[in-house]
Amino acid sequence: MSEKFADRILILSLAVTVLATSAMYFTGHWRWAFGFLTGAGLSIFSLATISLAVSRRVPPKARNLLKLALWLKLPAFAGGLYFIVKLSEGKRTDALLISIAGIGLVPALVALNSVRDVLKEIPRERVGN
Repeated sequence: MSEKFADRILILSLAVTVLATSAMYFTGHWRWAFGFLTGAGLSIFSLATISLAVSRRVPPKARNLLKLALWLKLPAFAGGLYFIVKLSEGKRTDALLISIAGIGLVPALVALNSVRDVLKEIPRERVGN
């Protein structure tokens, strides 16, 4: 994964998250908004730590911070999932279901951007000659 690709996905993910969460919240679906925001936040956090660990050269002094971020990934996911379950109050499944869409946001954007990059590389044939 190149730095440029990961940065493009992170920016696009943040933009889609802000727009989708705002739309849900201002239409009166606050549970959906917070469920989607939590799921997308977990997904974006995961991509950010992976892209930092893999594609960028980390200075030696910052490696301990990176290790700490990677170790804190599991508690962050557990906390996010706990928040989603508490938001659903044990009865409602709307926050749980919409959080799945938030968690799937980054993988979907990675797939769509990969398809776009492949389609850009296909040579265009001239029609009519």
